Amino acid sequence: MSFLKMAWRNIWRNKRRSLITMASIVFSMLFALSMRSMQEGSYGLMINSVVQSYTGYIQLSFDGYREDKTLEKSMEYSLALEEKVKGNDNIKIQVPRLESFALASTGKHSKGVMLTGIVPQKEDSLTKLSKRVRKGNYLADTTKGVLVGSRLAKFLKINVNDTIILMGQGYHGINASGLYPVVGIVELPVVDLDNVMIYLPLAEAQSFFEAPNMVTTVAIDLKSPNKINRTQRELKHQLKDAEIRVERWDEIMTELMQMIESDRVSGLTMLIILYVIIGFGVFGTLLMMSTERRREFGMMMAIGMRRTKIGLMLASEIALLCFSSIIAGLAITIPTLYIMHSNPIKLTGDMAVSMEAYGWEPIMPFAVEPGFIIRHTLVIMVIVIIAGIIPVVSTMRLKLMKAMKN
Repeated sequence: MSFLKMAWRNIWRNKRRSLITMASIVFSMLFALSMRSMQEGSYGLMINSVVQSYTGYIQLSFDGYREDKTLEKSMEYSLALEEKVKGNDNIKIQVPRLESFALASTGKHSKGVMLTGIVPQKEDSLTKLSKRVRKGNYLADTTKGVLVGSRLAKFLKINVNDTIILMGQGYHGINASGLYPVVGIVELPVVDLDNVMIYLPLAEAQSFFEAPNMVTTVAIDLKSPNKINRTQRELKHQLKDAEIRVERWDEIMTELMQMIESDRVSGLTMLIILYVIIGFGVFGTLLMMSTERRREFGMMMAIGMRRTKIGLMLASEIALLCFSSIIAGLAITIPTLYIMHSNPIKLTGDMAVSMEAYGWEPIMPFAVEPGFIIRHTLVIMVIVIIAGIIPVVSTMRLKLMKAMKN
């Protein structure tokens, strides 16, 4: 206890030097954790946008559908299958879809489209599709019409209550065709989808393609996304005899994951540079703190104090300086991150327009996760400890006569 008391007093013998050292550690914590929080928050926003706009956290499809997206690789969505999936306690909602290509025509204009059969209420629960309807009405289960992407409607020069001709290839190569009224125009955030997408009720799509009870994918939303791996394992076990593939969103959206991982690497590179700068700054301060006290250490050795005790006292000073700086850093950083997490920065101008075009909310979100806070706190602690090893070792090897002449 006397060592700690003496070490604490020694820290404040030179207040300016100690405060500068503490400020550098506090700043590094604030900067590093804020940067990681902003990055992880941005990744979370991207992931939620993708999951909630289309894929769901987990998707079911017939084995081989990803490699050959045809109706021949569709699967029967029976009541038994629905009940099996529903039996998992982490399943929030199942969103079945029947997707295939078709030709849309108004007589004067024609274009290849993606025809998607949906259960309107379930689809809206996941993707909030009804909020994107700009003209007309959203679909109902009994609707005999279609929802058309706004850019596709502009290309075909059609509006609400106009009739559209759909032609394509149905299940097992059967010719599929039909006339459908346009009940609504929907504006999709992803331009490529808005240019080709037509929605109609699942029952109508199954009738059009002559594929009763068939679906191509089932998107699944989860109650607790953190349990996605466990849920995937359980569903795979439940459906192991059904030739159904159970995939997480990151296994489907591999390009997005690669982009996130690449951005993480660049962010970590910047943090490493920051840590190196801070490490050398702390090392220089601690070395100066021990070097200018060599005569003092020599006097202590002359009156009989052992080198190990002197080294222990210096190590105690460094440890107290480190822990007090980290506590101060956490006391400033964590409330700041919580405030930014609760009140994300709202973006304006071209950046906001660009984000909205991708279907992302125009904000700069901050994440607050214990994982990265603990990891980076430990990194800073290790840097300070390593920076303090050389001053402590050099002090313990100090020669008495050399120290007295200093």
